[in-house]
Amino acid sequence: MTQRQYELIAGENPSANRAAGPDAPVENLVMKHALAFCEAMKDRLPGLPPGYKFSLPTEAQWEYACRAGTQGPLYGPSLDAVAWYRENSGDRPHAVEKDAKAPNAWGLVGMLGNVAEWCFDRFTPYPDGFTIDPESPASGSDQIIRGGGYTSFDDSCRAADRVVNSPSFSFTSCGFRVCLRPVKG
Repeated sequence: MTQRQYELIAGENPSANRAAGPDAPVENLVMKHALAFCEAMKDRLPGLPPGYKFSLPTEAQWEYACRAGTQGPLYGPSLDAVAWYRENSGDRPHAVEKDAKAPNAWGLVGMLGNVAEWCFDRFTPYPDGFTIDPESPASGSDQIIRGGGYTSFDDSCRAADRVVNSPSFSFTSCGFRVCLRPVKG
């Protein structure tokens, strides 16, 4: 989500990097603000299909979307081609422009680098064996962040990298992405 999009729905801009411009990612917000934004979207964009809601992606959904059918750590030919990170960002976030960095095979841009992204899931160690679309544990205090950001080293900007953090922690290289998820239960 960009600073402009966030301000349009939330009425404020918490970003520490406002000089990057309104089309740069919104950042510097705690997870509850990202979730509140998702909730507010339903009022601003009525007509959701029955049984769906705006939300943060689960960790599994985020990785699936990032990989876009690929198996490697990147969805492009090189990290420089797809991401703003420590080596090429100039220590600042960049505008979310479709042509700024190469999209993945499904047309998604910025899945790696620029800002890391909150995921809906609470932290749990990976289960043993193969699992499909695991669910977040019902309890736990830490949340998952994926994708790496403009201050990240290259090994943090890959599809499988996961960071664990308190949902009450905000930092200037973490934002969020919205998805449309089925409502369970």
